Formats: sequence, structure tokens, C-alpha cells
Amino acid sequence: MDDIFTQCREGNSVAVRLWLDNTENDLNLGDDHGFSPLHWACREGRSGVVDMLIMRGARINVMNRGDDTPLHLAASHGHRDIVAKLIQCKADPNTVNEHGNTPLHYACFWGQDEVAEDLVTSGAQVCVCNRYGQTPLDKGKPHLRQLLEEKAEKMGQSMTKVPYKETFWKGTMRTRPRNGTLNKQAGIDYKQLSLLAKINENQSGELWQGRWQGDEIVVKVLQVRDWTTRKSRDFNEEHPKLRIFSHPNILPVLGACQSPPSPHPIIITHYMPYGSLFNILHQGTTLVVDQSQAVKFALDIASGMAFLHTLEPMVSRLYLNSKQIMIDEDMTARISMADAKFSFQCPGRMYSPAWMAPEALQKRPEDINRRSADMWSFAVLLWELVTREVPFADLSHMEIGMKVSLEGLRPTIPPGISPHICKLMRLCMNEDPAKRPKFDMIVPILEKMQDNWSGTVFDLLTGLCSPLPGKTSTALQSALFDRGCQQTVLGGPCTCSPTSEQPRLVFMNQFSFLKVGFNWRNITCPLCKAIFTILDIALLNDSNEERVARAVGEACIRLHLADEHVCREITELFRDDFIRALQQSLLWPTEACSLLVGPSCGKFDIYAAWNITLPKVPKPPVTPPSPPKPGSPQSRVLFLTDVHWDQEYVSGSAADCKDPLCCRKDSGYPSWRRREAGYWGTYSKCDLPLWTVENLLENAARDGPWDWVYWTGDIPAHNVWSQTRKQQLSELTVISRLIHKHLGPNVTVYPAVGNHESTPVNSFPPPFVHGNRSCAWLYDTMAEEWAPWLPEQALKTLRYGGFYTVEIQPGLRLVSLNMNFCARENFWLMVNSTDPANQLQWLVHILQASEDKGEKVHIIGHIPPGLCLGSWSWNYYHIVNRYESTIIAQFFGHTHMDEFQMFYDEATMTRPLGVAFIAPSVTTYINLNPGFRVYYIDGNYQGSSRLVLDHETYILNLTEVNHRPGAPSSPEQNPKWTLLYRATEAYGLTSLFPSDYDGMMRTFISDDRVFQKFWYLRHKGHVSEPCKETCKTSLLCFLRSGRYDELEQCDLYYGFGGKLARAARKTLC
Repeated sequence: MDDIFTQCREGNSVAVRLWLDNTENDLNLGDDHGFSPLHWACREGRSGVVDMLIMRGARINVMNRGDDTPLHLAASHGHRDIVAKLIQCKADPNTVNEHGNTPLHYACFWGQDEVAEDLVTSGAQVCVCNRYGQTPLDKGKPHLRQLLEEKAEKMGQSMTKVPYKETFWKGTMRTRPRNGTLNKQAGIDYKQLSLLAKINENQSGELWQGRWQGDEIVVKVLQVRDWTTRKSRDFNEEHPKLRIFSHPNILPVLGACQSPPSPHPIIITHYMPYGSLFNILHQGTTLVVDQSQAVKFALDIASGMAFLHTLEPMVSRLYLNSKQIMIDEDMTARISMADAKFSFQCPGRMYSPAWMAPEALQKRPEDINRRSADMWSFAVLLWELVTREVPFADLSHMEIGMKVSLEGLRPTIPPGISPHICKLMRLCMNEDPAKRPKFDMIVPILEKMQDNWSGTVFDLLTGLCSPLPGKTSTALQSALFDRGCQQTVLGGPCTCSPTSEQPRLVFMNQFSFLKVGFNWRNITCPLCKAIFTILDIALLNDSNEERVARAVGEACIRLHLADEHVCREITELFRDDFIRALQQSLLWPTEACSLLVGPSCGKFDIYAAWNITLPKVPKPPVTPPSPPKPGSPQSRVLFLTDVHWDQEYVSGSAADCKDPLCCRKDSGYPSWRRREAGYWGTYSKCDLPLWTVENLLENAARDGPWDWVYWTGDIPAHNVWSQTRKQQLSELTVISRLIHKHLGPNVTVYPAVGNHESTPVNSFPPPFVHGNRSCAWLYDTMAEEWAPWLPEQALKTLRYGGFYTVEIQPGLRLVSLNMNFCARENFWLMVNSTDPANQLQWLVHILQASEDKGEKVHIIGHIPPGLCLGSWSWNYYHIVNRYESTIIAQFFGHTHMDEFQMFYDEATMTRPLGVAFIAPSVTTYINLNPGFRVYYIDGNYQGSSRLVLDHETYILNLTEVNHRPGAPSSPEQNPKWTLLYRATEAYGLTSLFPSDYDGMMRTFISDDRVFQKFWYLRHKGHVSEPCKETCKTSLLCFLRSGRYDELEQCDLYYGFGGKLARAARKTLC
């Protein structure tokens, strides 16, 4: 195989991947000219290789011998996509090479106009001079110079020339590739080593600064008594395992030898100019480690440990502490492999006991869970970072070991430490090793901490310590209050300040049709806090999980949240995932209840308010939409959502029962014939039989042809207490294949993931959760079944996080979002709710690329954004505002109703700019006719707006089809799905643009006849009573609110006290 530089130049992705998988290969090494693999991949435009290198930890701002960064090379060769990737990964657009040239200088000189525009948009300065007094504008052609000047002025840049200044003054270091030969020689000739200065000496050996092959190194000379042939053999076998070059947060052993005349084992490693983390924190260096840098160090360490924990076998005898963490020239923390102990080094001796887990001090190494013990050590390290203190500095090693292992000695948190950092430490220092998280679970949390850090972002926590209202016992109130407001030792609670309690929420009678038999939202706010506090205390004090689960089941029964057998089955189903999410969560009970019940139950602001990053590209001028010319082509699109097929549906069974779902074989038989389950479906809390779903598809196939199909999920029935993965996958497979069978191979279907696809329902762990608890079992099957419809690149992101993008036609792109990552009901978001899977940031990247190419975008998803978590909803609304000229239609389901939600400009909240169409369900649940939607969209021609021009709703009228004329007891044999209404005709509109919907809402207010018609159509033609007064006002709030906080403001403005927001979410659908 050629060397890695050749493979990167030629774009051989397979060879590069194999090379990277070898831990002895250093992806940040340089060739003879200082070019790193990333330099070559960027220079030659090898986008796939660039992605791979960045993902594996390549240094973005690394410089070659001429001080060129990868961004210099990508810009000069016009690789626009790679420039965008580097900028997104924090490449510096104003870095200069040895001639003082920035990437913009190169882009202008080589006539890379688009790249030059992108660089200016990303902050590149147009008037900075190189060594020869030339600015980028001087390098460009006249037309480009004018274009960049205008763009720079719009962005507020000064047009005054900035003289060249040497930026690498004394004390500042360049980020260079590492010597490419250092990782190739495991064996070293002692005579080639030059020992310059002794750094340290202790009973285990000496530490020297030296040089080898022209590079600065650290030489560690081990002191070993009675050096024998066996020890020499062990040394030669063990030190190669420490040569781990493939991760940026691991500092490898470069090589080893034995020093004459009396043999001493020697290992060498890279010289780190800033020394160890212990040195920086405690020994008076000039470096300042603020809170942001502390989180960065913690993230580096956690990332390195996450990688080490993937190795099989693991690195033996590596005891994590701050003396073992080295700080590189670019302030990157790296775990030193040179500090791992060899098997012959004082077996049984406890190194650095202040950082060691109690079980590691009590048991033999082979009897402990190394991964859990490392997590304890990380918690102490985190404590050290935020307190700047040496743990147990006043005690000897012997005293520390005895007190930690036998007397319960733990680090004490001083006042003023962030409650969230405290809770992360508490989580990592759980007394039960089995309940500590894995490093790959806390890396995303630390990433979000780093991304959202701005001064006191973690000190914004309030409202955590409110005494509970109502009739909660005095003892429990005391326990809750003390738990939130006292501080003892790590593992206990964190300091905070009490605030007054928010008012309780109750349900609105007007929305009682949404009520489901089992719903955790039936609990009150005080009860939610009590339950979560009991759970929190129990799970963090080594109580048996079985006892906790049994107690929750009993509480469900005694509080009448559901029937007894439903309580027991749903407790068993949810137990493992929910308890695991709760153990890994950083939420206090008040926060958890705010997340799950609503903001009136407390304040939830962990990582709030988080923001996605928008490109610095100015928003294009907005052109109001106009109708297409008469006779222009239209696309006819079938829309299916919320099928909810019930495998146990039985015609003639009881339509009324105690369970959350009826019309099933275990629902019993009706005592009153009018309330029995109909053949085609039932007006009750029932889902559909398979023959009704198949009849829909047969009718849809006859009503074709269809240009394409949108299908936004929710396949299984509402028997959420008794579902299995096997059942969910079976239903996914059956419905997917039925759609493919009836609509044919020439119709492409674009699906989205619903919240009922998983089991437990709503359980969608983010991608950082691996193994059996992840969603791989579901996403992989989706990818397999949907492969006939989706390209491989879409299937790749579908397998990763349940979302994807695909080009439908030239000029029209679809984005399918996994809206479960915004849902309050997804209890995994208690672990981390900040842009799970980075889905919104990915969406921004897709939209910007579409804007650049002039594409229009449709977005599909299951849950409407107005029903999402507040921060997620706000960010999505912000994205729709920024890309209003690109996002021209949004399609959702979930509510089972025929409705919509509006989007307005953020500046005034008066100019309508978008509509989220919410289509009616296929299922009857609850008390509805089965239905589906057809959209008419501006068609496939040059200059098409791709806007929704009209839509139709079709229903299966159960009153008619369950009772054949002339034979009332017999159903229709082959019923027809009939047109309920066409939107433009029903509401007297000429188009369905956002301004039309805004006008229609005004008509709803002024003309009650039109509103009552909407109310009737919203229920698919089956409604028992009109919607008046409070009901009407509430619904208008819902329709106007494409953003959750707008729903709440409208709610409070009209005096509902938060009841509307909660009622709008109160459903298991």
C-alpha cells in the first residue's frame, strides 16, 4: 500500500479508512514538506477523505512548512464544499502563511470567485495586507474586487487597509504536523537519544527533556529492581500497546529501549510545552484556565477515554488523574500513555489514590469494572478543574486510600459551583459502579456545555428548590427542599436558591376528546415532583431497581392513572429505558417535571437557551409568492399519516372498555349493539383493522397516478403498554410492503419516523446511546424496507438518526426530520435535550446548500414544531424565518386532526411567511372517520415555486360503509373513499399561500359560520358539538402558533393559565 499522503491525494477512501483504523498511525503526522493528510485531501478536493479525517480528529488549523493551512489549499484550488466544511469546523479564515497571505488572498489570486465570496461571508477580512502590502482585493480581478467590496461593506467591515503584522510573536506557537517518522520506530537506539535536562525524579524513575531525530521528546527512565529476562520480555510485549497515534486526545508512546550499562527500561513520548494539567492548575503557571477552558479540557479527556474504552483489550493499569493529562501546544488535553504502569512496576501498589474509585482501592484489579472506575476518576478530575484544588491535599496517600475506601471520604463542593457541573460529577461518581455512565454518553453533554458556554450560562438555574404546594407531606417537602438547597459532599445535592412555586395546570374540558386512558400527564405538578424526587433519591442511593419499578406500578394503580393490568404492563415495558435515562439525566425533579409536564411546573433551563449556528450569509430579499400561470403543470402528491394498524382488531367486539384501546379481542363483547366495533372501523377509542388500511391503498392506487407520496409515520396501534420490538418491526414491514405493492414500483414514497414506531412509545435515544438501548434495531429495519425508495446517502443518515434529505426533482429537495428529538414525551431528552443528533444544525447546512443552488425545499415530519420543546421549537422557527425563500412547504401529522399552524416573521410577528400543514389521520382514534390527504403542488418546470396550490381530504364515512343499504347489519363489501372537501372551494380562496391562511384566520374571528365549518372539517366530518367561546379562542391560539412559546403567550394572554399549552400536548399520539 502506498503511503497515506498518496492515498489522500488520490482519494482512496477505503485505504484511508483502513490506515486510520490502525491505532499506530498518526493522522496528524506530516510529510517532508510538513503537509498533513488533511492538507493533501483539501488540496486535491477529496471531500470524502476530508470528512473522514475531520471525524477522526485531524487538526483543522495545522500548518505546513510554509505556514499554509488546509483552508489555504482548498481555497486556492476552488474546492468550495471543502472550504465550507473547514469553516464549519472552526478553521480560521484570517490565518496567514509565511508570506502573510490569507486563504482569501489565494482565492482572489486564482480567480476562485465563489470561494472568495464564501470566505468573506465567513468573516475573512478583505483589507488585510500581506508582507508585500497587498490586500486580497489587490489580488482579484476588477469584477471580483467590486463584488467583495460590496459584500464586506454590507457585513460592516472597515475598508481601511490593515498593515501586515507578524502574528507569531514570542510565546505563541504554530500548530505543526508531527514528524512522520516518529510513529514508525518502536525500537530505539539509546545512543540516538540526547538527554538535555532532568524534569522530575521520584521513586518510580526519572523524567528528562531531550531530543531524538531533531524532535523534542520526553524520556522516562524507569527504576526497576532486579531487572530480569522475564521483565525485559514483558516490557517488550507491553510497550507497543501504548503506541496509540490514532486519536487527537491520546499522547502515544513513541518507542522504547533499555539503557546500558545497567539496564533500565526507557520509554519516550512527545514533549508537551505546557506540561501536565496538574502543573497548570496547581503549580503557578502563567496560563489561566477559565470555566470555558475547563469544560474544553474535560471534553478532551472524556473523548480520549471514550476512545480508549473501545479498544479490546483495554490499556492495562492506566490510572486517570491530572498528572497524567498533558497539554499540547494548541491547548488540547491529551491522555499520556507513558504514564500507564507496566506489569512489573510494584504490583498491588495504589497510584494517586485521591482519584481512584473506592472499589479500585478495595479489590484486586481483575475484580473491578475498569470502565466504571475510570468514570469515578474523571469525576474527581472534573472537580479539580472547577475548584482548582488538589483533592484531599491535607492527607497522605495512605490516609486518602483508607478514608476513601473505608470511611466514605468524598470531595466537597464549595459554594458557587454550577449546579449542572455538580450534577454531572454526581452522576459520574455514583456509588454503584453499574450506574455510572459511559464516556461516550457524557461526551455529547460536554460538547453542548462547551457550545453554549457564555460567561454564566450554567449559573442561570433558578426555581429548583421551591417547596411543593398542595397536600404533600411535611417530611417530603422538607426532603425535597433540603435536597435542592443544601450542599455536603459530591454525590449529594448542589447549591441553589429557592424561588416561589408556579401555579398548577389543569386540563381544558374543551379538549377532552384527546384524552387517553393511560397518560402520565394526568398527574399534577406536585405529584410529579414528589414521584421524581423519590425516584431520584432511590436510584442514587443504591436502591434496587426492581423495587423502584414495583413502587411506580403501585402508584399508577392507586392514583388511577390506568387500569391495573395496563399499569403493570406499561411499568414493565418502560422500566429499563426510563430508569436508565433518569440515572443518566442531569435534571432535578423540578426540571424533569418542567420538561415533562410544562413550564408552569417549574423552570427547565439546562443548556437553555441553546442556539443553532446560522451561516453569516445575508438573507436574500423576500419575493412574495404569486400564483402560477394558468395551465402550468402541477404535481399530485398523496399524503398518509397516523395509520395505527391494530392487529387485534375484532369486528363486533366492545367499542367501550376500561383499557386505553378498545375494539380488540380482549375488549369483551358489547352489552349494547350500537356500541360494537364496526367492520371498517369505529367511532371510539379504537384503531383500524388491516383490511381498512388495504382498502385505502387500493382506492388510492385507482385514484392515481401520483407524482410521489409523503408518509409521516405512526404505524402501530395505541396498545402502548404491551408492544414488543418484534411486533413493531413486523408492522413496519407489513405496511411498508403493502404501500409498495399497491402503489407500485414507479411511485416513490418518502417516509418520516413517527413517535409510535419505537417501543416503549416515544423512546428515541439520541445517537450517543449505543448497544441494545439504541434505536439501531428500528432505523436499520427502516433502511432495509425503504431502500427501494431512498438513495444510499439518505439511508446513511436514516440509520444514524432517523432523518434524511433527498432530491425529488431537479430544483426540489425534501428534508425528512425525526421530530422525536424535539418531543417532551421522549424521556431520553432528560439526558440532553440540546439539538439531539445535531439534527437542526444539519438542517441548516442542507438549507444553505439548497439556497446556494437555488433549490426549493419541502420539509416533512411527524410532530408539528409548535408542539415541541421550547428551545427546539424556537430554533426551528428561527431557521424557517431565515430560509423562508427556500422552505416553501412543511407537512406534518400526529394530532389526527385536519389543521395547520402558522409561521410569522420574527421581527413583528405579523407578516405570514409559512404554513405547517397538519394532515388528518388514517386511523379513527378517537371518534373520527378514517382519512387521507392529497396535495396539489406547483409542478416540475423552469421557475416553479413548488408551493402548495390546493389540497383535498378524503374520508371513509363509517356511518355509511358499516351499514349497507337494505342490509343494516352488513357492511359495504368494497367501500369508496369520498371527497370531504377541497380547500380553495371550502373556504373561498384562490390559493393556499401563507397570506391566504392568515386571512382565513381573520375570517374565523369575524365569521363564526366559516369557523364552525373548519371545526367540522377538522374532525373529518364527525363531530358531536360546535366549538364556542373558550374552545374557539384556544383553537385559534393553536393555529397561529408554529412556535411553542407563542402558543404559551397566546394561552396566558387569554387567561388560560397555561391550560391550553398542556392540553394541546395531552395525547399519546
